[in-house]
Amino acid sequence: MKAASPALIALLDSNQFIWADLYTFTLSDNTILRFTGADSDLVVDGNLFSSAGPHLQRGTTKCQIGVEVDQLQITFFVNSTVELAGVPLTQFTRNGGFDGARVLLERVFMATWGDTSAGTLINFGGRIADITVSRTKVEMSVNSDLELLNIQMPRNIYQVGCVNSLYDEACTLDPALFISAGNTGGGSSSVLITCNLSQANGYFELGTMTYTTGANAGASRTVKRYTVGSLVPSLPFEFAPEAGDLFFAKPGCDKKSATCSGKFSNLVNFRGYPTIPSPESTYTSALVSPVTPAQAPPGPAKLLGRAA
Repeated sequence: MKAASPALIALLDSNQFIWADLYTFTLSDNTILRFTGADSDLVVDGNLFSSAGPHLQRGTTKCQIGVEVDQLQITFFVNSTVELAGVPLTQFTRNGGFDGARVLLERVFMATWGDTSAGTLINFGGRIADITVSRTKVEMSVNSDLELLNIQMPRNIYQVGCVNSLYDEACTLDPALFISAGNTGGGSSSVLITCNLSQANGYFELGTMTYTTGANAGASRTVKRYTVGSLVPSLPFEFAPEAGDLFFAKPGCDKKSATCSGKFSNLVNFRGYPTIPSPESTYTSALVSPVTPAQAPPGPAKLLGRAA
């Protein structure tokens, strides 16, 4: 059952109303973007929903009993003038700007245009699962929050490596304390970044780097290899960074107790079991008696001899 205010219920009972869709995108860095499918801006609960951004089109939603994961299709129709964070929306998307973002779809009902006091109904909520980018549009598949029920059980498994995820609640480390600001050096390419970082070799490996300025602004990559003064991303950046482009980098963790202790001084929260016996498999094979010359099949020479 959907919750609605008494004013909204009364408005719906009157059968005299205007409605519009509202889209709220919460990005992974907690930036909030609000759009409406209406022809003009709307203010709802003090929040401005812009109509000046990309033209949006969505698929249908449904309500049903059960735990099936519903999916919503959203399409942005764009051109070179539609920008987010100072870059074209298609480039922003390719840089990972919408990766892991949450989407809330609401419908606002109004007695007269602009009167949003009756409130909204929530039609759909979920997380972006898949994105396809072309020259003129960005297509998104959004999975409902029921997807969160698809979790591993039991939650904790006895294994050599730590079961925590770096910087999660069980790990307890604050990622802000490990962020290092970097400045791109000359001669960098999309696959090799020269920089001013000076931590020991290997420090940032398995970690991440995220550009904050330049053509790759907002784009993140896992660090495949790090030596003093250079980073190799696991995948090439969309654009070759220019000298002076800024980024921040965070170290990664290989789940080993030595790393937890020496690199992060966090052994007290290590949840691996490095001394647990390794899984073993038992193989059985049938015993085969050696073949004696008398039992051996006749060779080609014997067969030819018999034929003669």
